[in-house]
Amino acid sequence: MRKKMIAVTTVVLLATTAGCGFTPAAEKRSAPGPQGAPTALTEGASSVLSRLREGLNYVVYPSPDKLVEERGAAYVGEVHEIREGRTLLSKTDGGWTRDNSVVITVRVTRELRELQGASADGMIYVSMPRGVNAVTTDGKIMGSDPHPSIEELRRSLPNGLKVLVMAGAMDPGLALSNPSTRVEKDPRIVPGEALLLDGFHPQTVVFDQGTEPLDAWADYTFNELVAAATD
Repeated sequence: MRKKMIAVTTVVLLATTAGCGFTPAAEKRSAPGPQGAPTALTEGASSVLSRLREGLNYVVYPSPDKLVEERGAAYVGEVHEIREGRTLLSKTDGGWTRDNSVVITVRVTRELRELQGASADGMIYVSMPRGVNAVTTDGKIMGSDPHPSIEELRRSLPNGLKVLVMAGAMDPGLALSNPSTRVEKDPRIVPGEALLLDGFHPQTVVFDQGTEPLDAWADYTFNELVAAATD
């Protein structure tokens, strides 16, 4: 029996995104799979994704049609590159925190619903969270870092891994509405003519898990979800 996901209260997901500007995607690419393009996430890679999204609260969509309608975009593609995204520093009552993000470049193979301006040269760019760290006043992480490193993500999500993206445009100013938050680093990743997509909700960026039920969509396999998002 496939497990059901429980809806929880909606919260604003902190938009730790990469800035505009352009660095060619071919300069730094994720490592390819050992025998060419991978077919599905391994169990270990699924665990890495869970750590990537740890602590997020969100409303669960029972089917993809409402998600696609709200976000206005749906693409099937393959992982092409993973790079560190924008980081934000915030002053809290308990000290300083750093919000981390990654940007995944996806080579589009099918446009299920196109969002104008989202793609550039057949690529889309998706921002995802990479956890929050408590840091010292000089920016050093306090204690050990439980979140996946960029290299660990590249090993877990190699080039060619299939992915379904159902994400709308990111609002880069959302997180900065808090006066106690400032940009620490803002790498140039996204071409000027393309949008950065908001992949912070765990159901918006879905990696192929073969014939197994998906972690974020327990009633679907990857191919079933793609078919449902196409309708």
